[in-house]
Amino acid sequence: MANYVNRTILNSPGFNNVQSYVKPGRPYITGSSLLGGHPNNGEFHVKLYRVAKSSTVINKSTTGSICVHFDSRGNTDVINSYHSITVGADDSFSFDGLYKEFFISMEDSTLTGSCQVYVELSNVRHEDMEILSGSGINSAGDGNLLTNWTRAGGR
Repeated sequence: MANYVNRTILNSPGFNNVQSYVKPGRPYITGSSLLGGHPNNGEFHVKLYRVAKSSTVINKSTTGSICVHFDSRGNTDVINSYHSITVGADDSFSFDGLYKEFFISMEDSTLTGSCQVYVELSNVRHEDMEILSGSGINSAGDGNLLTNWTRAGGR
């Protein structure tokens, strides 16, 4: 949305404002214990107040792997359809993209662990970002866009 002041356009932060992505993001650091015996394997919901530009998830556990996903484990398609990334013990995973939330859980429900998260936030308000869903996020299916495109008559 643009504001007109003295015939000059002032763009507010958002998806149509390049400065929201070009300039360095604001740092956000958090972490949590992950208790495997609890609902959804001790799932930690990382809910951001701005849209993320990039994130790094650090598995602080020395024995168990953690899973990073964009929907709750309560949706069984998240794990059953491989819509998560597994991060081994004492390892980390970094990813770029535009998202306002993600989830971290223990891979094994009998183990406990902990994680730390570093997020680089854009200036885009989280209210301006839709909730991610569909193939590759939280629905059943092979999630292979190239395969689906080829089946639909592509070359």
